[in-house]
Amino acid sequence: MVTIKSCRQGGVRGEVAPFLAPLAHSLTQRVLDCDPVRLQALMDAHGSPVHLMFPQIFEENLYRFRRVYAAADIRGDVLYAMKVNRCNSFLKALAVNGAGADVSSLFELQDALAAGVEGDACSLSGAFKSPDFVELGVKKGAVVAIDSAEEFEGLQALLLASHKGGKTRIKLRWNGDVGASRFGMNSETLRTLADTLQPFQDRLELEGVALHLGGYSIRQRAEALAVSIEMIRYIRELGFDARSVNIGGGFPTRYLSRSNWEAFQGYNGSHYYTDGHPPSDFYPYWSPRVKEEALEDILAACGNRERLRQESVALYVEPGRALVDQAGMTLFRVKGVKRLGPDKHVIVVDGFSFSACETWFHSEFLVDPIVIGAGQGGAGVAYIAGGSCLESDVLTKRWIPFKNLPQAGDCLAFVNTAGYQMDLMETCFHRAPTPKKLALIATDAHEGGHGDWSWRLDESF
Repeated sequence: MVTIKSCRQGGVRGEVAPFLAPLAHSLTQRVLDCDPVRLQALMDAHGSPVHLMFPQIFEENLYRFRRVYAAADIRGDVLYAMKVNRCNSFLKALAVNGAGADVSSLFELQDALAAGVEGDACSLSGAFKSPDFVELGVKKGAVVAIDSAEEFEGLQALLLASHKGGKTRIKLRWNGDVGASRFGMNSETLRTLADTLQPFQDRLELEGVALHLGGYSIRQRAEALAVSIEMIRYIRELGFDARSVNIGGGFPTRYLSRSNWEAFQGYNGSHYYTDGHPPSDFYPYWSPRVKEEALEDILAACGNRERLRQESVALYVEPGRALVDQAGMTLFRVKGVKRLGPDKHVIVVDGFSFSACETWFHSEFLVDPIVIGAGQGGAGVAYIAGGSCLESDVLTKRWIPFKNLPQAGDCLAFVNTAGYQMDLMETCFHRAPTPKKLALIATDAHEGGHGDWSWRLDESF
């Protein structure tokens, strides 16, 4: 997260907040530009909100990461961090492309396997994994990332049990020596645990090191990879055939243009929020190097590319947000607009902020919605609230500027919501069903050059 100091204590008369326009993939833009009646029909049929998923964009992101591997001539692959979204069509895309998954629960593992993802392409993560989770993972040939000596002790009998006459695959998870965390071990503890595993070489395949690092620092990940390669050497000296490092995720993603991101930082202050309290932390909605570019930089730093090749070490990464970048959009129907003052309003949508949940983490989703429909309410600023009985059910506390305020029945389209926004906190509050996901597929362009799209229910993809 990025800490942004509030630069103002009050608004400036006549000054207007910047509209934080989303960056949009061409397929996303194609949907936004279609006949509004078509999108309204989707909500008529499936309710509000409705999530539009783009598995082709997901595949495009996967391809871009894999292209870095090919260019660098290194071994390894991309594992999708499933916690970022519960979309089924993304899992199908993984299976079709022979990619793997980072799974953090029994349920994620079961869904990945059901979608056709190979078990030996899965990595089990999370502190103190449940025995049934580990048992299924071991049975399917997955690698288990051990977060602590205590976790290994609790799972020792299960991990040492023979697996089809073979060995159980594990990695030891290093926390980068960055402080207290339930995830990973410091380097001293990791080496000590590796020492204690020596007698079990006939039943354990200690493949290498996995990382748990917070934040989005490319430099930190590059330096941690260099240290991890040294740890591989240590593990090999113990007699294990250690041959891979998993550096996890944390690859930055770009939601806004640089000018928009800087305009937000310049304007941000108490006057911008309904409660007068700006959040202290935000995701970095613009970064100079993102997604696969960040991976390129990690490989270029510290001699990592050459060292991976020289030491015959494979590299695995676990992008979540970076793989679903631009691969999801959320539509909310407007229930009504209430005037709160001469130029201030509240827009109430059909749905809850649990389907656009950044405010529940004391932050803001800094991508403003696109109005689809008549939008003839005139210019004004508004915050957006959910349709529940909770005052705290707000999609944004910011006063968003609208050239034309939406009206009841219009649609608000939030772009790029697949990453931890749309379903991380979804519930059946007020006994409402959880929102539907629709998988949208681009079809061939017409004579005019404008491609069309079709859809199907994501749950049956």
